[in-house]
Amino acid sequence: VVFLHQFVHLLVHIISVSLVIKLVIGRRDSTHLIHSGMVKVVVLLNQLAVMFL
Repeated sequence: VVFLHQFVHLLVHIISVSLVIKLVIGRRDSTHLIHSGMVKVVVLLNQLAVMFL
């Protein structure tokens, strides 16, 4: 349980950092980048949930 909590915390940190980087790099296409990034993150989290649970 502790490992899973730390893993999720690390994932959230990585996701937030990547979103900030995308915002800084491309402000014109930021909304599209964030949307596609969120979709990828959701798919990734679903795959991880299947693996762990």
